Amino acid sequence: MSSVSSCPLQAQDMQQAQKLIDQAQKYLYNNPKQASYYAAQASALFPEDEPSEVRAQAMILYCQAEQLLGNFDLSIKNLYDTQKYIHPTNKKQMAQLCSLMGRVYSKLGDYNKAIELNDKATEKVHSKKFDSLKKKWEMDYITKDTLKGWVVLNEKRAGKGITAEEYKEITGEEYEASEE
Repeated sequence: MSSVSSCPLQAQDMQQAQKLIDQAQKYLYNNPKQASYYAAQASALFPEDEPSEVRAQAMILYCQAEQLLGNFDLSIKNLYDTQKYIHPTNKKQMAQLCSLMGRVYSKLGDYNKAIELNDKATEKVHSKKFDSLKKKWEMDYITKDTLKGWVVLNEKRAGKGITAEEYKEITGEEYEASEE
């Protein structure tokens, strides 16, 4: 017994969704109404009750378009609905969602909420070096001293290394500056 509403997306549906998302992205800033239409069509291809990062991408585009059209209440409602489709480990997509929510709250005049969400968005994304250094650590290719060097670099040139918090996330230990 199979239920039609929960059948998995077929390959052609996924391709169609990606084409619609691409169209939505293409028209987002010069024709947001058209972008909204394409993004809504892409989102509708996915089952309501299953997490899907592609659906979340379509919904974020839809909300961006609606925000550009001045439909802030509709945009914020759908952004909250979008959260359930984003996998918790997809920090980039969560950051994108929080950033857009912050922008919409700003347009609605709730600046404290906007700042809170923008802060949350920046917390969601690790430094550029984090993922590669974490892999190297897990494979025993680098030492704690090497990681400490990346923290020092980041302190001297922001964004070029890793933060003390990322050091702790990689090693499981608090960062303590080396005695040199």
